[in-house]
Amino acid sequence: MSDLVKKRLEKDPKDAELWFKLAYQYFQEEQHELAIDAYKKGLKLKPDNPIHWHNLGFLYIEIEDYDNAIITLHNALKLNPNLSIAWTELSSALLEKGEFQEAIQACKKAIELNSRDEVAWTNLGSSYFNLGQYDNAIKSLNNALDIVPGLEFAKTILKLTLKAKDQKY
Repeated sequence: MSDLVKKRLEKDPKDAELWFKLAYQYFQEEQHELAIDAYKKGLKLKPDNPIHWHNLGFLYIEIEDYDNAIITLHNALKLNPNLSIAWTELSSALLEKGEFQEAIQACKKAIELNSRDEVAWTNLGSSYFNLGQYDNAIKSLNNALDIVPGLEFAKTILKLTLKAKDQKY
């Protein structure tokens, strides 16, 4: 499939939608660097789609390039401030960078837009845990587990939080 898209791009390299299709195909094949390059080429031609900016931000998170992820996700949110998944991904990048207060704000916005977003609740709990706000962490992580009871990462952070809270008192 990607060979067909590549041939079409040879004929029309200014077709942004073809670049986005190629990027998605590379993403499916876990060729993240190639997917990033294709998204960037498509976005240079057609920068008005917040979903494509979000997808690029997600890819940056996948390769642990959190600074570019944050910039890219902000681009998505400038175009659509109600794109809850972009707020969630932004919270992930901020959390990974240790910017916990900013991550909390992004989580709260994601949850305001989609209260059933278990990842946003988990990120919120993780951020609170890292700030030593254990009661808030427990509440947030329990909310994540109410949505997806088997969410292992939330369970792990909840156990760590309960242990840390017990040691504090």
